[in-house]
Amino acid sequence: MKSKILFSDSGKTAICVKMMIFAKKIHLKTRSGLFHLLPVIIWTAVILLLTGIPKDSIPKTPEFLDLFQPDKIVHLLMFSIYVYLFNRNGSKAFPEKDRNVIFWVAILSGVLYGGLTELMQKYIFISRNCSVYDIIANTAGCLAGGAILKIRNRKTAGQNENS
Repeated sequence: MKSKILFSDSGKTAICVKMMIFAKKIHLKTRSGLFHLLPVIIWTAVILLLTGIPKDSIPKTPEFLDLFQPDKIVHLLMFSIYVYLFNRNGSKAFPEKDRNVIFWVAILSGVLYGGLTELMQKYIFISRNCSVYDIIANTAGCLAGGAILKIRNRKTAGQNENS
């Protein structure tokens, strides 16, 4: 059996030491980045939980509100908050990255995640179904969050120039 050993003990030790050094370097670089992304990660989990609630557990709205479909407002708000948190904390987690790149990654990841949650409602979650209108509301929420960020950044930039 010993003839099948590919590495000697000293070779295994060297590989383990190199892996530990590499892991330590990654840890030092990403520790603060992951801390800044924690609100995004938590909010992503909250969205998953909310979109996975069985439809029977969601309170029914009065018939006169069906025209406005309040759940679309919930989708809009969830994904606006997602884009805001991703952009705000992504800039802190990756200060070396261009803010515009983080902005567009936040919007694109929100749109993709919104579509993914709808597909999960169709194929994974019980008593849920996929809705194109929900995907539209998710996308609108991402775009609304992005628009709010752009307006806020312009106001902040204008205030900094006046000071």
